[in-house]
Amino acid sequence: MDAPNDTLSSGHSPMKVILWMVIWLLAMDVAINAGFDASRPWSSRVLGLTRYFNYGRSIEGKLADILGPAADRPDPIVHAGWIDSRQWHDLPSKSTGNGDLSVAVYGQSFAFDAAKAMQELDGQMTLRLIGGPAAPLSHSFAAYRADAPTRKVDVVVVGILASSFARSGSISALSWTFESPAPFTFPRFSFDHGTLTEVDPRFTTEQEFREAFRDKGEVWRQFKEQLKTYDKGYSALVFNESMFDHSALVRLMRRGWASSLRQYDSEEKESDGSPRYDQAQTQIAVELLRRLQQLTSAAGERLVVVLLHDRGFDRSLYRALGRPLAELNIPYVSTHEFFSSRDPGQFISDGHFIEPANRAVARALRHTIRSTYGMARTPATKESLPN
Repeated sequence: MDAPNDTLSSGHSPMKVILWMVIWLLAMDVAINAGFDASRPWSSRVLGLTRYFNYGRSIEGKLADILGPAADRPDPIVHAGWIDSRQWHDLPSKSTGNGDLSVAVYGQSFAFDAAKAMQELDGQMTLRLIGGPAAPLSHSFAAYRADAPTRKVDVVVVGILASSFARSGSISALSWTFESPAPFTFPRFSFDHGTLTEVDPRFTTEQEFREAFRDKGEVWRQFKEQLKTYDKGYSALVFNESMFDHSALVRLMRRGWASSLRQYDSEEKESDGSPRYDQAQTQIAVELLRRLQQLTSAAGERLVVVLLHDRGFDRSLYRALGRPLAELNIPYVSTHEFFSSRDPGQFISDGHFIEPANRAVARALRHTIRSTYGMARTPATKESLPN
């Protein structure tokens, strides 16, 4: 008689196969956690792999790592972007002795890079830079409003970043970049029956954030409820810390899941494939710009807007805001006039513009400020910089 060849008689039942798979997965999980634990003395030798296997930690887990058990360790990403005038007291509050024009810039690093390049071209400008990582227009509006009473400037520059335009509907930057969450907060604006309404985040300063996260009590719960309600990028699976943060394999799966989420991407596209912004978002942006025009005019300041098209956004901001800015009589500079955001050669590895691109924007910004507002004194310039 032939020997039976079914899986049960051969000792390889489906349950045994599954059990051995689970055992091997658990063994791999333990080995990876032990081998690439950031607290181990040898972790610095395999830092890249250590970071790789920890990228999938939840946002709360990342914050716990950044802040430490006492939640009092300084960290640039935690400190950045808060709309808190106490963080701005060391910034120039007026034109310095060797300059004739004070310029306050609100926005993000893209706007700051262009402003610094402008200052290199025009040595008689004093800059006051206030913003946050990839800060949207709602953040810049609130930052201007909080900052205006504390300083005297001639010109206000507001940088609007194409990839952040859709993020104005949030109240924090925590859900924007899974691998490097920034906790700063800002108001959320929306239209309610034709009236612009404002929702303030549960906390507004770094110290309040640290205390709320350390306690993990009612204030933190209320903040997460705000994120759940107002931030379409919020995902409990990605955000909430749990026992699964201790599993390297689950962290890898969470990282993959987070990378697949595209909550901020526009579903509508232009004919060239670039994003088409939501009409409600555009209306809110136009209203914020209109109010900025009123506030700066009342303060005797001159407003200039810079439309910053980062990689892949073509001329999306120009399409959405070019005509409204002209109708509001707000001078503006748009990066699409100088280079294409579809050209990868215009960007460095971290996504920022290359220096020649920044200088092109800077020249246009300087010209707009000096000529449009009749401020064309003869400054000490470096016009010999290469194009």
